[in-house]
Amino acid sequence: MPIKSSHRLNGYSSRECDNEETVSCKEEEEDEEEEEEEDDEEDDEDDVSEREYFEKLHNLTNQLRQLNEGVHPELCKASKRAENWLSDQRLRIQILHEHKIDEVHCQYEREIKVCEQDCATEKRRIREYLMSLCEDLKKRLEHDKKSIELTPTGGTLSDRPSSDLLFFLLT
Repeated sequence: MPIKSSHRLNGYSSRECDNEETVSCKEEEEDEEEEEEEDDEEDDEDDVSEREYFEKLHNLTNQLRQLNEGVHPELCKASKRAENWLSDQRLRIQILHEHKIDEVHCQYEREIKVCEQDCATEKRRIREYLMSLCEDLKKRLEHDKKSIELTPTGGTLSDRPSSDLLFFLLT
């Protein structure tokens, strides 16, 4: 029994088989080309991703160097903001301190004025009291002078009880 080709077994004629092989060869070649292109693209992607990796690594290394040197732009901005905030805080504290000193000084001056007013009021009260005492004494002395009779030798003829009261007030 003659051996039939596998293509014949499948129900294809030899011409169909040749066409099919040609098509499948072309498809295989196209597949291989696509695979090569994909490999090239993957290689390109690998190259790109590797290049990006090294660029990022270089960028981060530069940023780290800038940080260590203290010249990184973001660090400088943050440092400047912190310095400005600190100087503002110092200014606020100084202003608050001066304000409190002014308040204490004003309160001190008010208390001095109140003390001076109290002292002046007390002086007036004491002065008025002493003047009233002096006037009372003066009146009593005048009254006693009228009530005492003097002799030519300077002695008294009679004493009146009002002088005893004056003596009591003076002591």
